[in-house]
Amino acid sequence: MELTLSQQRIADSARDRTLFLYGETGTGKTTAAIGRILSLIENGVPAGEILVLLPHAALAQPYQRALRSAALPAGAQIEVLTFGSLVLQTVKLFWSMAAKKAGLQPNIPPNFLTLETAQYIMSTIVDPLIETRGYFDGVTITRNRLYAQIVDNLEKAALSGFAHTEIAERMKNAGLTDGSGARTFEQAQECAILFREACKVNNLLDFSLQVEVFTRHLWTLPEVRAYWIKRGAHLIVDNLEEGTPAMHRMITGWMEKAESALLIFDTAAGFRRFLRAS
Repeated sequence: MELTLSQQRIADSARDRTLFLYGETGTGKTTAAIGRILSLIENGVPAGEILVLLPHAALAQPYQRALRSAALPAGAQIEVLTFGSLVLQTVKLFWSMAAKKAGLQPNIPPNFLTLETAQYIMSTIVDPLIETRGYFDGVTITRNRLYAQIVDNLEKAALSGFAHTEIAERMKNAGLTDGSGARTFEQAQECAILFREACKVNNLLDFSLQVEVFTRHLWTLPEVRAYWIKRGAHLIVDNLEEGTPAMHRMITGWMEKAESALLIFDTAAGFRRFLRAS
């Protein structure tokens, strides 16, 4: 199995503006990307202008390990971020602007929820509806899974770029259930809306609200784009196929202004073999 571009070609292409690299797992795509980073440094690019963007944190280890052992100039530090960590940093840094635009409280510090605390807040909304109004009477999963599913619905809506108020209608239109199931979707929709309202009133930002604030109210601002494009004038995106629509839209705008970009994706993404099972 070979890369579509050789590792040496990628490493030596520091002046190329945009490169696309694809191949199957284990063909050396990440090794080639690390070689490109070192080549950029050798060609005089400041470390502070190189940014590696990944869909999730587990993919950062090869970069962190290689860059720790590389002979980088004193003080040089390459940023390796996930889309989620970039979103969080942006909302924190531009909080006053974000809060005003998103209908939050700009004079009160934001409280960033973890998955666990988001599910706890969701429980305070769902439990009274179950106990007093008989919501989700046909649902057999545990309450913890129910909280998690509604939170997950909100996250998928934000990452896909549609309003959280459209969740139930989209699921019904997908033909996922009959009439009785549609009532469950509507109840879950109501819980999602009540959760979002409670979060906004109290400046509680779960991941879905962070993404919504970022995509709708911050990344659209020239000063926010300029801030990140300066830090990532040379952008490297690995495992592009695992990214979300929100991440892909951001990258598209970023590439238009970046000095160079390397986009990497796995041609066999989603197909893995483990103990003879695929």
